[in-house]
Amino acid sequence: MTRLLAVLVACILLPQTAAAQQFPSLSGRVVDAADIIPPAIETKLTRILAEHEKTTDNQVVVVTVPDLQGYDIADFGYRLGRHWGIGQKDKDNGLLFIIAPTERKLRIEVGYGLEGDMPDATAKSIIDTVVVPAFKKGDMGGGIESGVLSILSVLRDGDWTAPEKPDKGPSDLPITFFILILFISFAIIAFINHRTDKMLGRRHRQNRHSWGTMGGFGGRSSGGGFSSGGFSGGGGSFGGGGASGGW
Repeated sequence: MTRLLAVLVACILLPQTAAAQQFPSLSGRVVDAADIIPPAIETKLTRILAEHEKTTDNQVVVVTVPDLQGYDIADFGYRLGRHWGIGQKDKDNGLLFIIAPTERKLRIEVGYGLEGDMPDATAKSIIDTVVVPAFKKGDMGGGIESGVLSILSVLRDGDWTAPEKPDKGPSDLPITFFILILFISFAIIAFINHRTDKMLGRRHRQNRHSWGTMGGFGGRSSGGGFSSGGFSGGGGSFGGGGASGGW
């Protein structure tokens, strides 16, 4: 009797818990509920995503949300993907690109059928090397656009190479170079000191020992090793694959 009562209580509470989480309506391939995407970029992305679906059957949706309602973005992501049914039912080939500006979080949520095409490590690399740097500069629209183009490139071509870090120029010299200069400086000073002592006919053993010790420190450091409208889901499902990030 007690177990039956517990089951009945759970059946009553579960729907209420699910209802507490509110999702935006699936109004298109770009759902800008947080109103952070410039209209021109939203129009461009909608067109690009429609073309991608037409040629591959993959459903990719960009969504921004005002807040995550207290949920972790990974939990929010796969629940939203299932709620909308992004991707084809028999292929589970959906992907969500989620941005939550209030919490400064973002996520690439990958459907079951695309987990092989978009590994978690690749999704994480796109977030960290393409999207987050733009967001940190305040370029939300540009970061979202670049992120989408990178995602589609991976899904279409099957490979991904992270952008190279910008060259900092001649001033970004290896630390071993500075250690070498320091060592040479010590050696020159020691040599001059030795020659001066010899010319004056004095023997300062303590001074020569001190300079020799300092020169030895430089040598050890150098060798010590100073070497990262009309759109709806197709019934696809999600299981938590993908990656998250923040800025």
